[in-house]
Amino acid sequence: HGEKRDEGRIYGIVPQESNFAWEKHLDQDGIEREYACVDVLLFTAIYKEAEEIINKPQSMEIYAPSIKGQWKNINGQRAFEYTEGCFLGLQVLGEEVEPCFEGAAFFSLYSSLQNLFDRIKEFESTLPENEEGGQSEMHFNFKLSDEQKKDALWALLNSNYNEENGWVVDYIIHATYDEYVLVYNLSEAQYERVYYTKNEEEETVIIDKKETVFIIDVTEEELNTLNVVRTLNGGNYTKLEEVFEKAQHEID
Repeated sequence: HGEKRDEGRIYGIVPQESNFAWEKHLDQDGIEREYACVDVLLFTAIYKEAEEIINKPQSMEIYAPSIKGQWKNINGQRAFEYTEGCFLGLQVLGEEVEPCFEGAAFFSLYSSLQNLFDRIKEFESTLPENEEGGQSEMHFNFKLSDEQKKDALWALLNSNYNEENGWVVDYIIHATYDEYVLVYNLSEAQYERVYYTKNEEEETVIIDKKETVFIIDVTEEELNTLNVVRTLNGGNYTKLEEVFEKAQHEID
């Protein structure tokens, strides 16, 4: 996660149906320990280096503000005993880095995925030849999901959310749209539209501009009237006074 623990890349996911189970594994010190195990889907088709994750040690990441527990003397050593914590993900470690739980690793249980890739290659070999005489290629197009866009924008807006800056949250995202997100700026106590551009090929999102907006207190009946006015005004509320004055002159 980098020197400042603010770097990283998502190389895979723990699926919702994760097949969670407690399993016993024999560690290198000869002691058999019980570990919490889940399925992990690695994005090897997107990131080549993801293929190297198998059998690498891993660290379980916990959301710092969610941690609860207390320091205790256990077997003559001072240690922190966790009672609560929100699990964020699995961090891949280098081969020379020993995880907190020494046997924690990504085990090589991926035969079905390998089987799938073999079947894809077999299917590709049946594709018709192109004009140059070679095989036609089959491409996979991966797009950023709405949730990934929201996560990327949240990270951009909350650049102070790290250990160095005290895990400060600057923005809360209320709604995500195709061109902008509606957010609440905590430091300025105001709502804003944050316009963004996404690059599907590079799987990145950049912020273009921010614009202050106002949330008004209206009833459902008042909202319906406002929507009618907005529709009559070309889909916005700007220059309403001029529009109505012009309409009044035409009536007179």
